[in-house]
Amino acid sequence: MSIDMMMSSSEISLAKSSLLYGSEKLRMKGLETYGTETMSPMSTVTTSSVEVREVGKGIIVDQLKHVEVSSEKQLADVLDLTMAGPEARRKLMGTSAALVRSRKSLLEVLDSFMKAFTTKNGWRYAELWSSAKECTDDRNAVLEMSHSIVTGDEVGLRKFSNYSRQLFIVDKECMPGRIWRTGSVEWMGCATDSRSSTRADMAFRSGIVSGFGVPVILGAEVVAVMCFFDNQHHSYDAKSIHIASQCISSLTTAWQATNPRRESANFPAAAA
Repeated sequence: MSIDMMMSSSEISLAKSSLLYGSEKLRMKGLETYGTETMSPMSTVTTSSVEVREVGKGIIVDQLKHVEVSSEKQLADVLDLTMAGPEARRKLMGTSAALVRSRKSLLEVLDSFMKAFTTKNGWRYAELWSSAKECTDDRNAVLEMSHSIVTGDEVGLRKFSNYSRQLFIVDKECMPGRIWRTGSVEWMGCATDSRSSTRADMAFRSGIVSGFGVPVILGAEVVAVMCFFDNQHHSYDAKSIHIASQCISSLTTAWQATNPRRESANFPAAAA
């Protein structure tokens, strides 16, 4: 008797999800049963923590305890693959799909990337900016911080983060706003230059030296801006910009494929 004959529609959906995360044998079974289109985004991702057992009329997921941790670690492991060829980029897409499927919101997805990137790539502070909910300007976009990550116990970076959480940024006056308006990446070789940033004085007092920012785009819309800073000097870092841009693009593509009806993202303001 086939799996479909044994199971209700909800059980089939659950079984498909479990097969996406299962062992090589389970994933190949999924390919045979549900077709390559369903399985292909996840074909490069495996985790031994998922156990599926047959009970009564169907198949149920027994454990998904370590899928979240595994996917985040896998993302950190494949960051540098964005510099490699097509096969490596397919692996990145597979890992992105796994991460998206284990998260409830795009903010959680981006949080995982921020943690992975700041841990591995030498940029110890990351922040995410999105459209402000409680502050509007008829002529300009107004942004507020949605989330931030500080790697390590860096007092200066935390000071800069806490200060930034209280701000509303109007486009053009600071890097997040300019990226929001243009949809382009921006490099900031000197974060203490008051001509390019309204946070220059706080950057100086916090020891912030260099930074760059990348747009988060869903469809054709910029829905957030992710910025990275460090208290060490960085020469123009094309590799980090490329990795961040490609990984964010991979994650948003996977998010749209998994959530086709969500045309925009809702990011809550960061807690002060």
